[in-house]
Amino acid sequence: MFEHGILRIPGARPFRRSSKHEIQVREQSWDNRFHLEKIPDYDAVRDKHIQIHIATNHRKKIILAPGKIKKAKEIPNRIIKSSSNKGIAGGRPPVLRGQIFKKLTDNLVELWEEKGIPEHQQKLFLSAIEDLPLKQKAGAMAKEIDDTNNNKSILVHAIKTINAREQALNDLKIFSQKERNSISRQEVADRLSNLRTLSLNAVELIQNWREKLANFNQNYSPAKIQFMINNENYLIKMKTDTIYLANTIIADLIYISNKSDPFFVYASSISMGKMKSPKKIELPIANSLLSRIRKCEMILLEEGVSAAPVRETLFDLRKKSSIFNNEPHIVSSDKENDISKSSRRSSARGRNRSHRSIFSRDQSGNASPEESKIHVLQAETPLIIEPQQALTERLIIDPLSGNNIEEQIASYSVKVPENLKEALGNPENAYTNSQSLRFPAYLWIKQNQNIKGFVILNLENQKSVQKRLMISHISAESLPIFGEILNMIVEYIWENYPCIEIRSGMISKVNEQGKYEADKSIKEHFDKLGFRWKQMIYTGDKTPLQLLGLRRPESIVCAENLPAKQLFGDCIEIAYACAAQISNNSRNIPTHSPYFSLIGISCALRALGQFSSETELGHKVQDLIGKMPATWVPPAFRFRKEKYEGALNDIKSIGLNLTDFKEDSETSVSCSALGLSWPKYMTSIINGISYTRIYQTQINIMKSENLLVYIVPTEDPNFSAFFIPCSERDGGMAFNYAKEVLTKITKVQDVKEEIWIPSFTVAFENKIGEVINSKSSEFSISSCSEIVNLKFLSPLHPKGSIIISPDPGVLVLNEAFVFGIMHSKVDEMLEVPLFVTFVSRRDFSKAI
Repeated sequence: MFEHGILRIPGARPFRRSSKHEIQVREQSWDNRFHLEKIPDYDAVRDKHIQIHIATNHRKKIILAPGKIKKAKEIPNRIIKSSSNKGIAGGRPPVLRGQIFKKLTDNLVELWEEKGIPEHQQKLFLSAIEDLPLKQKAGAMAKEIDDTNNNKSILVHAIKTINAREQALNDLKIFSQKERNSISRQEVADRLSNLRTLSLNAVELIQNWREKLANFNQNYSPAKIQFMINNENYLIKMKTDTIYLANTIIADLIYISNKSDPFFVYASSISMGKMKSPKKIELPIANSLLSRIRKCEMILLEEGVSAAPVRETLFDLRKKSSIFNNEPHIVSSDKENDISKSSRRSSARGRNRSHRSIFSRDQSGNASPEESKIHVLQAETPLIIEPQQALTERLIIDPLSGNNIEEQIASYSVKVPENLKEALGNPENAYTNSQSLRFPAYLWIKQNQNIKGFVILNLENQKSVQKRLMISHISAESLPIFGEILNMIVEYIWENYPCIEIRSGMISKVNEQGKYEADKSIKEHFDKLGFRWKQMIYTGDKTPLQLLGLRRPESIVCAENLPAKQLFGDCIEIAYACAAQISNNSRNIPTHSPYFSLIGISCALRALGQFSSETELGHKVQDLIGKMPATWVPPAFRFRKEKYEGALNDIKSIGLNLTDFKEDSETSVSCSALGLSWPKYMTSIINGISYTRIYQTQINIMKSENLLVYIVPTEDPNFSAFFIPCSERDGGMAFNYAKEVLTKITKVQDVKEEIWIPSFTVAFENKIGEVINSKSSEFSISSCSEIVNLKFLSPLHPKGSIIISPDPGVLVLNEAFVFGIMHSKVDEMLEVPLFVTFVSRRDFSKAI
């Protein structure tokens, strides 16, 4: 580069250096006249190059003067005026509002035409936004254009779903015309399940779109907006477009209603009161679909569809199916479900478990490895295997079970093709490595009791606010069935986990071009489902791994209150608030009430200002406030003095509520929302109680007179938890008891690496009577309350959680204890724990 005289400056283009010879030649070419004379003044009027721009100023104009008409020639100004605020002669006229909306409307209609949106829906949308304010109207149209462009529009999804449903109906009609010997019950069940899902999605999307229009215009009612397809109300069309199936060969294999039944819920009315034919089966329904079916049926009823009452879906169907021979009930009433839950749980608690087994649960929370084989598995397409009539072609999800798990995996691994092992990993190695993962779950994929695939699910090792579930391993006995297993496990995850993304990995190899590339024959199955490349990582043994991710589709709504929701949370969740009010009147309140946090009470009263108290707790609060620096705020706390509404909003922001406080009084509040986890842990069950096993962690056993204190570090090095086994009598004033015990600690008696702690929940609202009537020259404290919601969680997977029993000699807390949280800096400064509470056996949480 320097040999050619080129110098490169970072961030700039290269340029050629000038030589002395070039400078001399350049200077010789200058004209010396311009150095001797003054540069003449510039006159724009005489500049011939701009005459074209001012030629219009030379037009003759007629000037009307009093008494005489004469022609005058306008003399242009000698100075050209700025055009920044006057405009340019001959420029474009200003844009009118009508033109903006016309342009937006034209663009939107053009997009709708491309997406195949019917004209009826186009007119309804434009009519709904017609009376909106101009700014909102433009915003609504711009958003619809953007959503339509990006395929996020509800209307686009609705039309696509309807088209898919119509295609499924046409395929089913052709399928029903085949000969009886050429079709199987499995094929029929799959097609009807797919049609049911499309029908549910179609009704939900149509309803969402109608509600969207109603939000634009108050004169629009969702029930009165007709969704027309080919000049026919599509919701009403759904009344009759599946009735013909009752007269086809499909009805010979699966019970089909001869009345309106768009979601295939009800058994055929012909079979009621008779023994079911052994050649027929009922189409199974996943429990999670029941609420969706109920809502969709109500929507269709409002459209005039004469479907059976909704209560029949949940109550009467159980009675109808009970008249037949022993078969698993697909749908049952809420009351019967509760009875079934309690009876199965009690039997499960009494059953002897092996030292190591895989835990299986159905959606209702029943725990039994044996029962899992005959219950409806929760997936988008219902999965079922009946005890006497096995569907030979049906794939099911079954958890690992037995004492010889390693042997089962080894025998299965032999059958896995080498290309699958090279791309997805060896099942034996995957099982061994999964022991160090967060919340692993192990699932067999079986067909007619034969193992066809193996799946390991777990959470990301690095905790994130993103709810992601990892498929750390997936394999199959053959490549053709691998695609079915992958599709099945994705549906199972969307149905049972509240995650927003699924991630999986593929091992990559260097190709001929020197680039990392995964096996295309396997990756295409991920691509079909919508998995996208996320990043390249390296495993512990330096193996390059492509991470693939699949986001939850908008059409698959995440169900609330799923048991697996706790998997993505913290192990310890504390929501705490202390509120105090002032007034001019004194009240008589009982003293010596227990409290949860002395720091929380002190912060709440500190916000009020200086005060005096004659009670023991009042003196402790004053001493603690005196130790606090002027601007210091305790970790995980916030406090301030506010009006009642502001204090109430602070408390509600952490999921709590305040009662028995006056709305017209000044209120101070201190709040804390704390979430903590353990460095290394897993969950299990002991005698029907959920337990957390904390292991490979330094657990200090401290000696305090004749008592033992277990101090367990958390994931945050500043926070630690302590447990003091005690009686209920000692735990009555838990905070004072804990402070006294901690003060008398003399030495570390022992160090352990494992402890088992039961899950528990403590929630209460407590009046702090000892600080009431504390006074200053300006106020008197009239009310003071603590609101607490503490959860110690030990969540499990719906299926496949590994159950380990504690080894002999391991620390297991199975009696009442005092639980507390300490912060190292707070303990050093104030010598008090952050939170303390008593936990009795009644507070222990049973396994769900």
